[in-house]
Amino acid sequence: MSTDFATHASNTYAKVSKRTGVSSARLYFDVVSAYYTAIRQQVARSQFDQTTHSLFDLLDIPDSAKTELKALLQLPSAMTAAGADQHLEEFVAEILSDTWFTMHGSQGIAATQRGTRPGDPLADLLFCLLLSGILGKIELRSREHQGPTKLSWDGSKSAAVSLDTTHIEEIFDVSLADDVVILINGVSPQDLLTKAKAMLGIVVDTFIEHGLKISFEPQKSEA
Repeated sequence: MSTDFATHASNTYAKVSKRTGVSSARLYFDVVSAYYTAIRQQVARSQFDQTTHSLFDLLDIPDSAKTELKALLQLPSAMTAAGADQHLEEFVAEILSDTWFTMHGSQGIAATQRGTRPGDPLADLLFCLLLSGILGKIELRSREHQGPTKLSWDGSKSAAVSLDTTHIEEIFDVSLADDVVILINGVSPQDLLTKAKAMLGIVVDTFIEHGLKISFEPQKSEA
């Protein structure tokens, strides 16, 4: 699936919301160096792994978030949650261990402890497994605070224009790889603004708990 599909889905949501008179917004979030900073042990974990404790010295996150992360690492990994067997998870954990790189003009070797090995065909799949769990947690937390985002449509999978809005769908995001797009709506512009602020806090806090940070550089995270 390409970015074209995600873009089309996002734009369709905005157009349908406008046509039905619903205040809506699309929140775009960019994860800082996502593929390079993902905590590997959240994706795949080996029973022989002894490196987890040293990771926390590398993380630039609050101590409270480190406590949350330590608790998360006691839970099943993303691969286990996806139904992968122990042999496959051990295999992937081995692929992610003892990684290193060199740079032209440098005599040294840099060892890496984080990331899903960007540039490797496996990187996208492993990061998406991790991101799926994070987005699931964000959706659950947002529902607890402000309920689901609902979209009215005619129920027909057709390009034909219809004014029928009898079907109601609950939606949340159209994220692709490390580009997170969360869809929200409200009964009024003020309600929408309140929900957007709440969602921002939920997203930032949840990603930090997983050792990841949201970028607020220009043209990165926007609404």
